Amino acid sequence: MELQNISYQYGNHKAVDNLSLIVQKGEIFALLGPNGAGKSTTLKMLTGLLKPKSGHILLDGQDIWAKGSESTRKQIGYVPDQPILYFRLTAKEHLYYSGRLLGLEESILMDRINHLLELFDLLPYQEQMIETYSQGMQRKVSMCLALLNDPQLLIVDELTNAYDAKTIAVIKKVFKERKAAGKTVLFSGHVMAVMEELADYIVIIQKSICYASGTMAELTAQYGNSNLEDLFLQLTDAQINDQVG
Repeated sequence: MELQNISYQYGNHKAVDNLSLIVQKGEIFALLGPNGAGKSTTLKMLTGLLKPKSGHILLDGQDIWAKGSESTRKQIGYVPDQPILYFRLTAKEHLYYSGRLLGLEESILMDRINHLLELFDLLPYQEQMIETYSQGMQRKVSMCLALLNDPQLLIVDELTNAYDAKTIAVIKKVFKERKAAGKTVLFSGHVMAVMEELADYIVIIQKSICYASGTMAELTAQYGNSNLEDLFLQLTDAQINDQVG
């Protein structure tokens, strides 16, 4: 996936301003930044939920906003930071209807539904309406929906938000399996130990400006920090001091 000078604003507020990034195929890519840095807005543009005010987003060389790009967008699975679900459906119903809308054949769809519900410990609750679920369970349903079509690109906003330790362990395994299969994962979050463990490539943004990017080894060599948290604090503190000065 390639982002070419994308911008978005809410009223007079520029949330993302001329941001360019390249996410390689078969890579686990982490997007890091403080609150208000533009991470969620950027990810929503990548999924087709928000149309950039300017710039282009290419997946395998195809503009996801071009006419007739529906098949390209189907290659993207998305887990938002807050679940976007039909709460008056059960988890099983939601997955079934979503799969049919994606064009999955019945036999393949039911196998995937059962696998995902079991993987995320939702089988005992599959016939309960989603409105009865905790936020963590709702985010599990969101993850199941994102994986249902076995997308080429999986996007997860705020990876550790509401997930318990067991679920995070399952997600880590899923990420690594997808990488091994040549598929791509792009995620944002605030738990830097998880980013260090999983990410092949890390980008730190603030106000849509790329403050640092590279592998963990490259960032360590460039900035001299022993871990990602120290690097992040160094860069954000420098930015605050520059603004105050």
